Amino acid sequence: MNKVSCGVDTCSYYKSNECCAERINIAGKSASNAENTKCGTFLEKAQYSNLTNNTNSNDQTFVTCNADTCKHNQAGNRCELKNIQVSPLSDNPVMYYGTYCDSFEK
Repeated sequence: MNKVSCGVDTCSYYKSNECCAERINIAGKSASNAENTKCGTFLEKAQYSNLTNNTNSNDQTFVTCNADTCKHNQAGNRCELKNIQVSPLSDNPVMYYGTYCDSFEK
């Protein structure tokens, strides 16, 4: 299980710089840098409100990752880091492609 710090305040899972999702998926199969990854779990707060907020009661998130080029990606597409950071690519992203895994390392 991982702790996910999140700077994407337009996501409905965002609460006080943390992700409240029980599970997230980091996409970026052949990423060459962090900006080539995406948080596939992102749901825009304007569309989904806070209905998904506070769903994670234990502050731990299961992170799957298909960024095969990341050194933290273990067999079975699991992230080995205990803490990861998800960040916005630009101000106020409205889709998952406006996010990235800032913890990616090649």
